[in-house]
Amino acid sequence: MKIIVFIDPGVGGGAVAMDDATFKLTALYRWESDETFIEFISHVEPKMVVIEKVGGYVKGKERTGHSMFVMGENYGVQRGIIKGMGIWLMRVTPQTWMAGLGVKGIGYQPRKTKLLKLAKKIFPEQKITTHTADAAMMADYYRRAQDFIKKQSNDDIGL
Repeated sequence: MKIIVFIDPGVGGGAVAMDDATFKLTALYRWESDETFIEFISHVEPKMVVIEKVGGYVKGKERTGHSMFVMGENYGVQRGIIKGMGIWLMRVTPQTWMAGLGVKGIGYQPRKTKLLKLAKKIFPEQKITTHTADAAMMADYYRRAQDFIKKQSNDDIGL
């Protein structure tokens, strides 16, 4: 089993682990401390980690100093841990993984609510929370991208 971990480094963020062959979520994680994050990563032994690339602005509006500091700190610590463990790390912007989900242009709380509902619908066997919903939807973005790549490859060879 090859595991990929998807990370939402936000203030109330979390992570999910997904089996790359079945696209099933195998573990959910909510931030508690750097030490429990290391334990989570060590336990699931991912071949790759995808982390949401964070920035200082949302639609040209600056985020609060506290939320940006916490997000930046989480992002930096998590990237450092992953790189230090020798795990392949990729970054994806929120605009990329949220594309096509119908959340563009809506406010923060309505967007979070919609993403939570979508994640629960897509992964009904998991106990998705507000802490893990974004990471779960990042995993779904990866699944959809892999399906598209496979379809394109099959179309190219006439399958």
